[in-house]
Amino acid sequence: MNIKVYPNICRVDGDYSEFVWLRELLTADVPGAKYSKVFRQRRWDGKKRFFNMVSKVFPVGLLSYVIKNKEKQDIIITDTRVFPEIDYEMPQMNIELRDYQKQAIIDCLKYKNCIIEAATNAGKTVIFSGVVKKLFPRPTLILIHREEILKQIIDMVGKNTGLEVGMITAKDILIKPVTVAMVTTLANRIGVDQEITDFFDSVKCVITDECHHNKASTVTTLLSACKAVFRFGFSGTVAEEDTYDGMLIRQYIGSVVFKISNEELITLGVSAKPKVFIYEIDSTNELYGVFNQAKEELAIKHKNVDNMMLMKKVYQLSVQKGIVENITRNSKVLEIIQNNVNKSILIVIDYLNHGVVLENLLKENNIEAMFISGESEHRDSGLVDFKLGKLKVLIATNIVDEGLDISRIECLVMLAGKKSRRQILQRVGRSLRRKEGENVVKIYDFFDFGSRHLEKQSKQRLAIYKSEKFEMEFV
Repeated sequence: MNIKVYPNICRVDGDYSEFVWLRELLTADVPGAKYSKVFRQRRWDGKKRFFNMVSKVFPVGLLSYVIKNKEKQDIIITDTRVFPEIDYEMPQMNIELRDYQKQAIIDCLKYKNCIIEAATNAGKTVIFSGVVKKLFPRPTLILIHREEILKQIIDMVGKNTGLEVGMITAKDILIKPVTVAMVTTLANRIGVDQEITDFFDSVKCVITDECHHNKASTVTTLLSACKAVFRFGFSGTVAEEDTYDGMLIRQYIGSVVFKISNEELITLGVSAKPKVFIYEIDSTNELYGVFNQAKEELAIKHKNVDNMMLMKKVYQLSVQKGIVENITRNSKVLEIIQNNVNKSILIVIDYLNHGVVLENLLKENNIEAMFISGESEHRDSGLVDFKLGKLKVLIATNIVDEGLDISRIECLVMLAGKKSRRQILQRVGRSLRRKEGENVVKIYDFFDFGSRHLEKQSKQRLAIYKSEKFEMEFV
């Protein structure tokens, strides 16, 4: 089998049996496919195939996976890409690099297409700043997904490297050899704005921050069209490479070549040591009658209700009654604040109405607090006041999950529930910035009884804390 490598794809020449082997290797089960109408009608087998048997092409980021799993296959690689010669000496930076950051930079330069999996607080922006400085003045594009972190990344990359950094947003366009772009804006402007199109076509290095978002079709479209020979992704948590999500994330970037965990960062003294306190909450009374309520509400809107619709509605009501509106559960926040007087406390929730309920509860008890979300006009001022210590209690939605530097957090309240490993570790990571003195951060979470859905998610969160070797205590 001959594989010809281009900046964005690999083209295969071989016999039919080799194509079948490659197709099977690059096939993954799509999560939740069995619930789709086309699957139930047997018009789709619920799988995603990353090798096209007609065009004989697969995405370049999966090349290393193919080579690693080639077994007895005879593969000849012909690489058409042209890489400049670059040594492994560290670039001149305006910040002192830690040893693991230096190694991550070296691995990027060595593998050229790869992912760096670094726990929150490892300094991912510092690492890719080093890569940017090393490759300068070759055109480099940094893709981001959230406007909240745009200015922060531009400032940090500029400060770390001493380079002027451009931007592509809905409001501002400033093209520089190193340019940070909002994914949606860039996708909409290519082919419409000539300056942006020309820059995109000239890019030699593309970097995706928080690359777990590479699953999105907009990002996939951009990466598949980009001709950059250097491709790097950075994330705190990356799905396993033989899974659907894992292949989606890697397909136009590459495999994970460097990894550093929370445990390693804590051992190195880079991160604070977390201590997790677990409150046990019995919501049996709050959730009484949820199943019947779900059936009644669905019957009003739908003539036919299947089991999947019913279970989804039961879960929604369980979250609403067992978490969002649960007075006993929400009131534990008052206890946490009273036990941590003058501490900076971040309370993370998922639903806007939960934030409103909680903000009102705290105000009724004469506790100054602010609730911010992606829709808040006072979002930026609230974050600034919290960072400066002027505001001691901040309630926030998932806008704090990625990228935002909130080093002041002394207590983190995980009030949202949920079970996503990536999301949980991102939220915890926000609190693990090194602290003066004891260098310990308190994390508060809840073990919910009374609903098999909520209890299952509670068990999964505890399993994540255990796997990360966090100290835990039930209170």
